[in-house]
Amino acid sequence: MKPGLLHRKIGPLLLILVMIYVAWHAGRVVVKGMQTHSWQQTTGVITTSSLLDRPIKQVVSALVLYQYEFAAKSYSGAQIDCDEHVLRDFDSRTEAQTFIDNYPAGQDVVVHVDPAEPSSAVLEVGVPSSAWVYVILSVLVGAFAARRLLQRTERATAPPTTRKRP
Repeated sequence: MKPGLLHRKIGPLLLILVMIYVAWHAGRVVVKGMQTHSWQQTTGVITTSSLLDRPIKQVVSALVLYQYEFAAKSYSGAQIDCDEHVLRDFDSRTEAQTFIDNYPAGQDVVVHVDPAEPSSAVLEVGVPSSAWVYVILSVLVGAFAARRLLQRTERATAPPTTRKRP
């Protein structure tokens, strides 16, 4: 292997590995989101509905907590959808307030419960649009990185007479 070839491969390789992880994680969210349509429904109640100012991130976060019963056991939930985030971030207080207004404390709600894991529940079924964005971006960026890696490898291993100049 020529000197510097490994160094030129590390960047694209690391990017490919990161994109594989992002695609894997987003893929899990997509699969779980699709499964939520068949989860069992029960009635729950919103216990907390509040806004949190997060000046470091420059966002306003919405926090919704709820309680529900399933198979004669009580559970607490915090996930609105299967995106696995407890806090939902918004760029403006108005957007966050509009979201929170849908889940006022004390309101009864339909809770969708994973029958195989009753502590896993959501209020909104389906795949969050953010999951699809991550899947698409990770595939595109991963393909770009793989292409760059192949180009660099071909260029570095080509005989000097056929090597193309950048």
